[in-house]
Amino acid sequence: MQKKILSQELYLYVLYPKINIEDCFKIAKEVVGIDYNFLSYELVEANGLLGALGQYYKLKLTINKAGDDVVLNLFAKFMIDFPKDAFPRGEDAFPRVGDAFPKDGPPTLSLQEEFVYTVFVPELKNIGLGNICDFLPRCYFMRSSDVMVFEDLTYSDYEAVNSEEPYSYEMLLLVVKKLAKMHACSLLYEEITSKGSGETTKINVQFSKYVMGFSQAVDTKFKDTIHYCNVNTTVNYIYNQFPDVAKEITMEEFRERSRNIFDSVLDKMKTSGKYRNVICHGDLWGGNMLFKFKDTRPVDCFLVDYQMIKYCPPAQDLMAFLYINTRTNYLSKLINDYYTEMSTIFKRYSFDLSTVYPYEVFMDSCEYMKSYAVWQAAAYYPSSLDRKKVQDLLGSVEETVQFFAVDKTEVLKVLMKHDWIRSRFREIVEHLYDLCLQK
Repeated sequence: MQKKILSQELYLYVLYPKINIEDCFKIAKEVVGIDYNFLSYELVEANGLLGALGQYYKLKLTINKAGDDVVLNLFAKFMIDFPKDAFPRGEDAFPRVGDAFPKDGPPTLSLQEEFVYTVFVPELKNIGLGNICDFLPRCYFMRSSDVMVFEDLTYSDYEAVNSEEPYSYEMLLLVVKKLAKMHACSLLYEEITSKGSGETTKINVQFSKYVMGFSQAVDTKFKDTIHYCNVNTTVNYIYNQFPDVAKEITMEEFRERSRNIFDSVLDKMKTSGKYRNVICHGDLWGGNMLFKFKDTRPVDCFLVDYQMIKYCPPAQDLMAFLYINTRTNYLSKLINDYYTEMSTIFKRYSFDLSTVYPYEVFMDSCEYMKSYAVWQAAAYYPSSLDRKKVQDLLGSVEETVQFFAVDKTEVLKVLMKHDWIRSRFREIVEHLYDLCLQK
């Protein structure tokens, strides 16, 4: 019997080397408790899911519980180990996944998501904020810098929405409310722990190695890689597609003013000394939001992938989300919806948002972050398109790095053949032009 069990374990390990049977025992225990018999597991690549920073798999565990065979459907994300020469103009501009980070240096991207699940959320639950942690899916297992296993939300009818269609107001409102919960967690954590200890608590001080990595990357060679890849692609290739936009000023003046605006955006990526900061998601393109529909009506959503978290003003997340994922039709209304939702959350915990984050200060921060949001739309809109379209164009790690850190032009040439993509880029260029005229 023992030999049979060992043979099965060896067979499964050879078949699925990325995860072993001991891992599956731990996962099943987290899902159903200890009263079960483990039967088998299967790991299959999740087709059609684009992950620039991870490889995605479906994990199925078969167990017997109370005499019935039960299949546990899970989602596994394995971290990509980028080649050492992946970023030819400065490796430290974008910390390598899987590398040990230097003392006091920027963390690996996986460590930031691990922090959210293993440190921050448990801290929130410990001080009574667990009820507002429903913005992210549950994580059942983690091996540092290697794999994270989550509930598979597709079996609960959650899905990523085709980005060819603009989000409805109802969908936007769902995301805005989840963002309000996520950001409220940071502010309430600081308020509650400060009140309890008698000393001011700041997340960036208490958890600096987890949340300050991106700001440190901006101060190293970020400008030489990802930032200038985005800037050069925008002011050269994208602007050339719409030469009629610049009327009051020349195209060269438009480019020059745009570069100045984009350079000023670098400071807006960092922790603010003027506005209150929160843990921001930092990567709110369409694929990182999963929606649930009842009939055709959106009823819930989750925010996923926390590898790009930052400690910045909440308006950074909010404005970037609104500019990347929608037209500006509902902009003012959704900004007010966000503040109203956060105010409601604060009242639930006997705090006054108008004291912690006054409305006038919040609105000022939204205006301040407008240029950052438009830059984000220009830089990351291609990444937010239909995942299959982009995945077909980014077939390897090297091609992914080329797109994000060197030059996006070849990919954009293909995408621009679609009229609806050209239309969206025109709108982004028009937003940038309006900003340039204000300078």
